[in-house]
Amino acid sequence: MIKKGYETIKTDEDDDNHSATHPASSANFLSLLTCWWMNSTFRTGNKRPLNQSDFLPLNEEDRTRDQTERLQELWDFEVQRCSTNADRKPKLWKCFLRMLSCKEILFLLSFWFLESIFLVSVPLVLGLLLSSLNSAEIDRPLVYGCCLIIGMTGVFAATTHYAEFRCDLLGMRLSSALKGIIYRKILLVTQQSLLKTTTGKVMDLISNDVQRMETAPTGICVCFFSFSDIIVVSVLVYYLIGWQGLMGILFSTMLLPCVLFISSVCARLHLEISKVSDRRISLMNELVTGIRALKTHAWEEYYEKKVMDVRSSELWIILKKSALLSLVQGGEQSSASLSAFLSIVTLVLTGRFVSTSKAFMLLALLNVLIKMIVNRMGHAAPGVFEVFASFERIERFLLRENVSRLGSAEDTENFGSEENAQVKSPVEEQKEHLTIENGIVENHNGVPGKRDSKLSVSGLSCKLDNSSEKFLLRDISFVARENSLTVVTGPVGGGKSTLLATIAGEVTKTSGEIFCQGTIAYVPQSAWVFPGTIRENILFGEPFEAQRYADVLKACSLAEDISRFPQGDLTYVGERGVVFSGGQRARVSLARAVYADADVYILDDPLSAVDIKVGEHIFEECICKLLGNKIKILVTYAETCLKAGDQVVVLHKGFVAGKGTFQELQEDEKILDIIKDVSANNKRIKKVSPGKVKEKVMPTMCSKDAALTSGGFGENLEISEEEMATGSISFSLYWNYIRAGMHPVAIICLLLFFLVTQVVLVAPNIWLAILTRMTKEKQQDATTIQIYGILVAAAFGLGIVRAFLLFHVLLRSAQALHNRMVTCLLKALVLFFDTNPAGRILNRSSKDMGCIDELLPTTFLAVAQYFMMLITAVILPSVINGWFVFVTLPLIAAFVYLTWYYLNTSRELKRLESICRSPVFSHFSETMEGLSTIRTRKKEKGFLTRFYRHQDLHNEAFYMVKASSFWLAVRADLLCSVLITAVAFAFVLLSQDPALTGLVLVYTINTAKMCQFAVRQFGDVENAMTSVERIMAYTKLDTEPGYKIKALPPENWPSAGHVSFRDVSLRYYPGGPKVLKNLSFEIQEKQKLGIVGRTGDGKSSIVAALLRMPEADGEIVIDGVSVKTIQLQESRKSVSVLSQSPVLLSGTLRKNLDPLEKHRDDELWNVLEEVKMKKLVENLEGQLNYELLERGENLSVGERQLICLARTLLQQNKIVILDEPTASVDPKTEQTIWTTVREKLRNSTVIIIAHRLNTVKDCDEILVMKEGQVAEMDSLDVLLSREGGIFHNMAASQDLLS
Repeated sequence: MIKKGYETIKTDEDDDNHSATHPASSANFLSLLTCWWMNSTFRTGNKRPLNQSDFLPLNEEDRTRDQTERLQELWDFEVQRCSTNADRKPKLWKCFLRMLSCKEILFLLSFWFLESIFLVSVPLVLGLLLSSLNSAEIDRPLVYGCCLIIGMTGVFAATTHYAEFRCDLLGMRLSSALKGIIYRKILLVTQQSLLKTTTGKVMDLISNDVQRMETAPTGICVCFFSFSDIIVVSVLVYYLIGWQGLMGILFSTMLLPCVLFISSVCARLHLEISKVSDRRISLMNELVTGIRALKTHAWEEYYEKKVMDVRSSELWIILKKSALLSLVQGGEQSSASLSAFLSIVTLVLTGRFVSTSKAFMLLALLNVLIKMIVNRMGHAAPGVFEVFASFERIERFLLRENVSRLGSAEDTENFGSEENAQVKSPVEEQKEHLTIENGIVENHNGVPGKRDSKLSVSGLSCKLDNSSEKFLLRDISFVARENSLTVVTGPVGGGKSTLLATIAGEVTKTSGEIFCQGTIAYVPQSAWVFPGTIRENILFGEPFEAQRYADVLKACSLAEDISRFPQGDLTYVGERGVVFSGGQRARVSLARAVYADADVYILDDPLSAVDIKVGEHIFEECICKLLGNKIKILVTYAETCLKAGDQVVVLHKGFVAGKGTFQELQEDEKILDIIKDVSANNKRIKKVSPGKVKEKVMPTMCSKDAALTSGGFGENLEISEEEMATGSISFSLYWNYIRAGMHPVAIICLLLFFLVTQVVLVAPNIWLAILTRMTKEKQQDATTIQIYGILVAAAFGLGIVRAFLLFHVLLRSAQALHNRMVTCLLKALVLFFDTNPAGRILNRSSKDMGCIDELLPTTFLAVAQYFMMLITAVILPSVINGWFVFVTLPLIAAFVYLTWYYLNTSRELKRLESICRSPVFSHFSETMEGLSTIRTRKKEKGFLTRFYRHQDLHNEAFYMVKASSFWLAVRADLLCSVLITAVAFAFVLLSQDPALTGLVLVYTINTAKMCQFAVRQFGDVENAMTSVERIMAYTKLDTEPGYKIKALPPENWPSAGHVSFRDVSLRYYPGGPKVLKNLSFEIQEKQKLGIVGRTGDGKSSIVAALLRMPEADGEIVIDGVSVKTIQLQESRKSVSVLSQSPVLLSGTLRKNLDPLEKHRDDELWNVLEEVKMKKLVENLEGQLNYELLERGENLSVGERQLICLARTLLQQNKIVILDEPTASVDPKTEQTIWTTVREKLRNSTVIIIAHRLNTVKDCDEILVMKEGQVAEMDSLDVLLSREGGIFHNMAASQDLLS
């Protein structure tokens, strides 16, 4: 299996496919016109299922890189051109137009023009044929010639299909280029802008808005030529029929503004759908990335309701849009009959005799007109309107503010060189003082006194955005000289992370100057680990140097941890680094930066996630020694680091509260309380003296959000390959899809209604044939006209009702499938999320769900209507002339074989296309997660190249999907030509009845033109059904076994909080190693238990077992109730967990504190006051109704942690787990937290997983884990007095005993 990783990326020159040529590039014109070059692919597809190795290489003009760079250049020019005029806004569609060459436009227009000629000529030849059959002496050569010309329409149609194929390829190139510039924009956009752009919104842009560009060229061409065809048909009807015939034309043209109005309304509804879809996909992104937090807090039902409420709003808008579309698609079948009725009645009432030739030539011309207005424009116009609506959404994203170019000149070459020229960001302004040469940023401003400094910050101020009045930073100034260490400290929310992000170029400054000479390595507070091996994560594309690599591992205290993995540094880390603990992720993130050998290191609190022993090792060996000759900016609260710093900068509420050495700051009264707090939290442990324990930690602990230790996943963890079904779409899949939306009896009734409606749709034209046989007087009889009118009205009404009913049923099915998928995802095993990339799962809920919502219903209806017409076209001539069965049966057999032969290949190609789309989604998601690391490490070009490769692979699949449709269309039309010719000759030779011949030929010609389209649409339905198949696969995921248990615990359970582990063993996946081995111990009620141990010894596995994530062997008993015997959510609700990594969801602060709405506002304010957050919340806009962004990004990490603590206190559970909750807060806040915990949780059983030994100093007992077993368990006094014991040695090894 090929695993994802960020090794050195091959260039296009290294790509094996680069030198290969596409077979179409050497094909002759006839081969191009008939898609002959695809024959070999179809032969292969009918022998075995296709795979990616069967893809044909792309032509040079179809490669994503070239198209992206061209569009980027045009967009930059458009932005710069509009920057001189504030009233003008850049328009993306203008850039698209400039991408097209005149040669390409003329080529496409010529083919579409030929199609218009063929469409209009057939009704004229039909009229000539019927007129000849009506004459006294039939001109045989003329009649036979007319039959041949009518039959040749299928051959002429090949030009149309080639034009459509070329338009599809143009759409592919444009959509690829659009994805490319969106991806490039992500690499450039500021952090402030990203806060307002959720991952779900970006996913919606590339899955729905960009997808519409694929059909835009075809839709625009169709709309343009439909207008010209309307004019030509109107002139012909007036000339050949008279002004009376224009009544039908008038009605048909009146349909045009109606269709355009409906299209514009649909476009507006699409914007509403997109907004709601953004919210739903953002929620799904939170669900996928925060699944452990949701399960831990037993929020499945709450989150399920939250997603489904948004989904209901989304479906309600889609249903309104479907009602409008049903007017268009339902009326399509009967519009020609209604137009003909108006013209015929006008002819009859004005005393004109309606002859057979006039009647059916008029009907054929009106069929052409309706095809243009309702069929083509009805489908294309809404798409064109939606394209322009999508353009506006994409433009708003592309016009967001940029950061400065952090990469080297080579890496950032052509990265939107003129983008946002009309808005010059402050960060871009600072570039006026900097030049970048060979990756080194040099200062050439000539300011006296600053040339010898490597990094200086002067008067730096920063706001959340330009419209905000609140400053995040205000007038920050300091200088960091060569080989120096600057320590930044201060209370939570003081602006420390914002300062570092601003220096790194990730946040735009409002004013001030930042001067930097040298390359930058930035380690953000939230560690980012991507799917790949440990080595790939550390090297990050840099060449491997064994000694340098070993030095980095040793300095970052990773060597021993890595040696414990079965495959060492070649171990695959999984999605979001699942095999790592929180501390390991932080150290890998640090090692990645250290290996880069940069000049300036910006380190945002990397030591908070590790224990004191490891932290001091990293500080001494890595920061002080290995990085000794570098400039280092370090955020920390550790006293050792503060004392060792060349200068300490104390931030408070965005201002510099103090600056100088640690000793100097201790003399400053303004920050004396902070210094005292730092000192107070760094006392040594006094031997056999509980309560005076120095900050000391056991080796790194597992974050609760990771909850998986290296011992659990170090072996055999692989990202699962995305499943792909092969073979035909089974009838059971269709049945289960429709069955999800309605009862089987209702399905049968709907089918019968479809058949009855089809009979009624044919009736008006049968009556027209009868009418043409009547005398002039009989034609003018009121009863004749009334019957005709009733049949037309019934056909029109039933056609619309039929369409709406099908839309309604399929949307009910879509809702049912979505709800089942969400339910199953929420109940799925955590292992599923660890082994499936987030982008893959989001692809199901975005692209696949969007396909089921909007594409599949319209396509399904079109197929149902077309196949009903096909059945009519076959049955009607056979009923009139039984001998015709011998003509139709062989042709039907040939057509069925062609369809089967086509679908064997096309469905596999479509499945592969869906599979190849997932890596594009995953790459977008991964890039947004690690954006700051990617930019500061100057890896934009590498990641962009990787995106090009993912998109090119998808383009190869997309190209072949469209080519397969083109291949079918040509061959199906050739078969239809045979059918039309056979029908024409059969009725001319055997019947010679003009009325019957006209009726049958009109139906056969009209249906035959749709025959290949019906098969293609059926192929599209089958392809779209793969989305149903993929969604249904997620409705059958293995769920956690505890959800199946319905037994509830006793009322008010647990009442005491007594926990008993009895012979508990745990594996994280079947066949995996045991991470807990026959564990047995007791936790008394209201006891405080500290758990310490080395990484992988099973500390967090105890929490995982208690939370039944996964289900453990043995027995865990809480207050006399075995948790295995009760419903899973009830057992999890009994435990509150506060993890090292705070988890907040988008929505109001109130919803984050009390998602189940069980508490009053005064209770919420009380807990906020207890965690010292009341004052901050009172100053927020909306206070408790303040809207948090995705993951709570508009709060600092420390503030998020305090909110989570408030939520934990609010729950008032009898069992509380604290998983190093103070790692991200300042010492003063830490002291407040532990004081609050001691006071407010004194009636609860508290389990504390420790980094720092002073965290567990007040615990009643301490449990020491070793290799999944209890090594020691006793009070602090006893453990410290036990010389030679594990805990005693841990304290002694750091000289913590006095």
